[in-house]
Amino acid sequence: MSTVKEIESALTGLSLDDLQAVRDSLDDLIEEQLEVSASFKAKILRAKQELDAGITSRTRQPKSAQ
Repeated sequence: MSTVKEIESALTGLSLDDLQAVRDSLDDLIEEQLEVSASFKAKILRAKQELDAGITSRTRQPKSAQ
């Protein structure tokens, strides 16, 4: 039996509270392994600068009738 199958089997015997604790732990583990790209960091910085400048929304403006 694979490790994943063993873990899945063990999870079926846990209480809802214990399952939530496992889920939270897995979320934390996965989040720690994710990396934020330079491009995404630049977008965050640009958005912060726009908010600081009072620009709160980007909306498309309808083209005026010709």
